[in-house]
Amino acid sequence: MVTVFIVSCSLPVIRSGNATAEFFLSGVISPAVFVKGQGTRAISPATAVVEVEVSGSEGILRTVSVSMQPGENQIRVPNLPLGTALRFEIRTRNAQGDIITKATMEGVLLAPGSNRLAAVLKPEASAVQSLTVPGAMGPEAPYVPVSNMSLDYNETKFYSIVFPSTYTGERHIFFDTGSTDWVWLSVFDENWQPLNTVTAAPEDGWAVVDIPSTGSVVNIMVSNALSLPGYTVAGVTGSLVLQKAVFFALGASGSGTSASPALLVPSSFDTNYNNKSCFFAAGDYDVSGSIAVQMSSTARYYLYGGFSADWKTRGNTTRFLSTSSSETSVFNVGSASGYYPKVLIDRFVIEKQALTTGGFGYALMAANGTELRLYRCSLNGNSDSSSTAPVGTSARSGAVLFQGTRLEIGLSKLVGGQAIALGPNTANATAIIPFASIQTDFPEALPLLMLDLEGRPRPQSGTWRIGAFE
Repeated sequence: MVTVFIVSCSLPVIRSGNATAEFFLSGVISPAVFVKGQGTRAISPATAVVEVEVSGSEGILRTVSVSMQPGENQIRVPNLPLGTALRFEIRTRNAQGDIITKATMEGVLLAPGSNRLAAVLKPEASAVQSLTVPGAMGPEAPYVPVSNMSLDYNETKFYSIVFPSTYTGERHIFFDTGSTDWVWLSVFDENWQPLNTVTAAPEDGWAVVDIPSTGSVVNIMVSNALSLPGYTVAGVTGSLVLQKAVFFALGASGSGTSASPALLVPSSFDTNYNNKSCFFAAGDYDVSGSIAVQMSSTARYYLYGGFSADWKTRGNTTRFLSTSSSETSVFNVGSASGYYPKVLIDRFVIEKQALTTGGFGYALMAANGTELRLYRCSLNGNSDSSSTAPVGTSARSGAVLFQGTRLEIGLSKLVGGQAIALGPNTANATAIIPFASIQTDFPEALPLLMLDLEGRPRPQSGTWRIGAFE
């Protein structure tokens, strides 16, 4: 679905009294390169061709077809008659020729020269799956209206979700593949007009929408058609997840909305924010204390960092650090046996700045069936070169210590850090430390993988998946 404009030129084009229609589509997406502009956002990435069919009282007059390109696309339909009611049908098609969306305009009378018209492309009603959040659903609860949904490459699916008045406020809408193979997700109002978002990353498959207190309808387009690093060129399976969005900023004292961010309290993070989607403004979050930031419930935790103050842009640095000698790690995921957290950490720097009295220092520890994804992150073991293990104690520093964990790392850097011990005790600094065997989806890449695990930056494309099992 997309808004289509026929934009007027500054100098009219008049040819023997005929009219010229010029269609400009901005912000369009191609399968290889996506360009987000200020114009329409509703053309599916799977769109290969946009065609315009013009007909009148005597039948079809002209059909124009244009292949989609990155950036602005123009469709010109010249030599159209004046004074005659015309019918325009605009269609978008995928590479297989299937119609994705279309719009119809009836009884259009054109003036001499170029004309400006507007239409809204929509999917066929039969292609939209209608869903309703149950009225009994508590406002803090997550909801998964669609699970284990398959999405072939170049496929687009549409959903219409009714949010009742009991399930309102800022909601994170995410198509979660369970990996870092992202799909495209766009949101629209009940009329398939682009919907204003609190924040969004359509290329990562998510948006945050503020649902009014009276409830609302949100239309959703999901498409698996981008061929860029971090995207698959095969089919995916995922779930459409709705969770409450909570916003954090340094020095804040609010309720956790985007307009009134909350203050991060590490000791209560697991209790208050399991099955929540957490968004962090840029800055250094010092979580030094007697306990690490824990995520140990059977729940989903989505953490996103790097946001500007208005939550509209990313690319800044959100850093979690700890200088405590009593904390073994900055993050502790899955510390409780019998619970299975699913955690996504996207665009953070996590840094331990001291060894403990036992000689340990890790950015993150994960265990006990955790499913952990690190994406666009930098994790550093002990970075304090003056921190030394106590006399008679060995030193061990690392970015990630994991056991019984499914660990997926994408576009990230792991640094072992500084491990200093007094002889004859040993000292080891390693980027990633498994307490079990390592298995990888790409055995042929293991030598290169091990180089990265010694702290060298990894290539800026692709994904390595690592799993450790007891």
